[in-house]
Amino acid sequence: MSSDREISDELTGLMPMVRHGVAGVRCHGFIIAAMEGSHVELRCTECGAVMGVVHIDILCGLIGLDE
Repeated sequence: MSSDREISDELTGLMPMVRHGVAGVRCHGFIIAAMEGSHVELRCTECGAVMGVVHIDILCGLIGLDE
């Protein structure tokens, strides 16, 4: 069985660059996927903003991964 870290790394490799701003200032970070049990937190590497939290099964379905 894959560890949370292995799944996080695999999902992070598939994450697109997402442009966003913090207090009107553009951020140049990219999104990483951090496993937290059965949920994945999508977080910016630069500013630490959380873009969303989604259930692992839903995210895998959205990006076409089979569990």
